[in-house]
Order: sequence, then structure tokens, then C-alpha cells
Amino acid sequence: MGPEGGEVVDTRDAAVVTDEERLPITAREHSEVILVDVPLDWEPVGVWAAVR
Repeated sequence: MGPEGGEVVDTRDAAVVTDEERLPITAREHSEVILVDVPLDWEPVGVWAAVR
């Protein structure tokens, strides 16, 4: 557990977060974060429509 009950993550870690109003992130040193925000329900189009 990290500060205030949060999770400590390291290089190459990933997380799935759903239904959160806020997502506070704190770093102990210079860091880069990739945040991907995608809908849980989506309609595939184009070449992706054939995959489903």
C-alpha cells in the first residue's frame, strides 16, 4: 500500500480503473504516465466491424 491507502506501481505496471470520479496520481520522482480513456461500450466500425 502506498500513501493514503493507494497502490504503489512500478515500471511496466498497468491498472484497470472503472467508475471513479477522480483518479489522484502522485509520483515520488520524475515519471511518465500513459492514460487511455476508452468507453466500455462501443460500436466497431470499418475493418474492426468484421472482427466482432
